[in-house]
Amino acid sequence: MCCEDVAIGRKVNSAQFSVDVGTSSVQVLSPSLDRYSLILCPPLAGTITYSSEQVAVAGDGIVLVAGGGPVRLTLKDHGNLVRSGWSAIADLAGRRATVISALLDKTICDVTL
Repeated sequence: MCCEDVAIGRKVNSAQFSVDVGTSSVQVLSPSLDRYSLILCPPLAGTITYSSEQVAVAGDGIVLVAGGGPVRLTLKDHGNLVRSGWSAIADLAGRRATVISALLDKTICDVTL
């Protein structure tokens, strides 16, 4: 596999995860050595703070607000931060955290980037 394959998504699988988030920290994504990129989506209402720490603290991490754009993290630009586990916390109960993750295809890819 070459870097171009990864860049154009030929050897990458994607998955979307949505988790209910309230005023207590919840894990939204487990750590993965196969993760190549990550998109953190804003909530439909209110505010969500995403964190690569085990416990998210409101306002201490990547803060996304309703109506704002998503944040894209890549292995190339952000290193092993992309492979970390991620947690989230919201300003109020009843929010939904959505994360889109791109994973290298294990059956084809056996190279470490």
